[in-house]
Amino acid sequence: MFKKLALLFLVILTVYLLLPDVDLSQGSKQWIAQESVPLAEHDNLFNAIAGLTVAADENMTASGINQINAANIKLTEFLNSEENLQSGNSPDFDSHWTTPALVPTEGINILCDPRAQDCREIWLSQKNTIEQLINENGILLNRYQDLKQYPEYRNTLLTDVRSPVPDYSILMSLNRLHGAGIALRYSDPERAATLTDLNNDIAFLRRLISQADTLIIKMVALSMLKHDLYLYSSLMDTRPDEIYLFDELPALTSEERSIEEPIKYEFRMNTNLIYEIKTYPQLITGDLGVPYWLPFPMFRANHSINMVQKVLNKNLKNNQKTAIEFYQRYSVQNNDREFKPGWLSYLYNPIGCILFSISIPDYSKYIIRIHDMDGLISMINLKRHIKRENLGPDDIEEYVKEMKNKYLNPYTGEHIDWNPGEQTLSIRSPGSDFITNKVNIIFPETTK
Repeated sequence: MFKKLALLFLVILTVYLLLPDVDLSQGSKQWIAQESVPLAEHDNLFNAIAGLTVAADENMTASGINQINAANIKLTEFLNSEENLQSGNSPDFDSHWTTPALVPTEGINILCDPRAQDCREIWLSQKNTIEQLINENGILLNRYQDLKQYPEYRNTLLTDVRSPVPDYSILMSLNRLHGAGIALRYSDPERAATLTDLNNDIAFLRRLISQADTLIIKMVALSMLKHDLYLYSSLMDTRPDEIYLFDELPALTSEERSIEEPIKYEFRMNTNLIYEIKTYPQLITGDLGVPYWLPFPMFRANHSINMVQKVLNKNLKNNQKTAIEFYQRYSVQNNDREFKPGWLSYLYNPIGCILFSISIPDYSKYIIRIHDMDGLISMINLKRHIKRENLGPDDIEEYVKEMKNKYLNPYTGEHIDWNPGEQTLSIRSPGSDFITNKVNIIFPETTK
């Protein structure tokens, strides 16, 4: 009897080990086959951003192209070398990626941030400091302005988790310093020209948001746009009698809301990693002290890729929902937000399911940030109308209700909230802590 059971176990084990991998799903095949149209190198904003911090005597675009090409060659050599087979190793990229030749002055990071508070008086008190920082960072600020001339954006680094990433924090610092300079110049007579400068910056960031092909640059550009919009709101309070200078802000376009390209980039990056692990299982066995061949029958590459494509496609469909539809699904059917492999999948592809479970993040937070931006635009446009109508604090509660068909909370379709004590417009965002997005309104009698 024991021998029969042992034989049956061996037969079942043999059948399991010989089970073939599934075919790639139609969706996976389509996403793998899609390739971006290559751009002329010198027209590509990404290449310029990569070279933003090169030495003062270098051309940022040409240097960026050279650094990207060198990084791609280095990564390709690494992937084809024995060094890659040792778990934890990474390519030795050029030091530019971690130690740029030009860096913004540290003082930029302590400038008042309009996203967090009313900065009008603080900027004026920091006037000398801001002017000094603008002078010290003149080369970088000129390059930041030059970035706006590039018509297209496309990541030209190899799609790999080990590819270097430009230091986007520098881009954000320059956006912040540029904004502080605009705030100072708005106090001068040429206010219309200053607002034109800010509107050009807003247009540049919105174009970058619409063309972003990775999540990191999409979120960076959204953060920079949020800074500019809060600056726009702050300037409305600086000279309320000249509110006619401010234009209505357009709502986000479908291209600006979309995360399709970033999602497909995430898919390609995961696909490349899955195939690499299938070819070189020692990448995950090196630290476990087991033979490299041991996980082979417990890791099915195509099945793993199909799981990734399924959950990313689900998030892509969530991104295509209206904010109201997304919010209802997010808050009411909370458990439906995540795709989890079933027990049959764990039996069939245990290692793939484990890697999937620990490596795929919740993309809802990115979708929320996009809908939050729509809410911010709505609040600022509502503030513009309140200013133009010269309404007082006691008139606003009724006014926001009257205007809810045009200026509303995107998650609920209801009117924007007005807090007379704080004197703020706000919407509630469905983030993990229900973070409140607010816009201050400073009335003429309190304007300095």
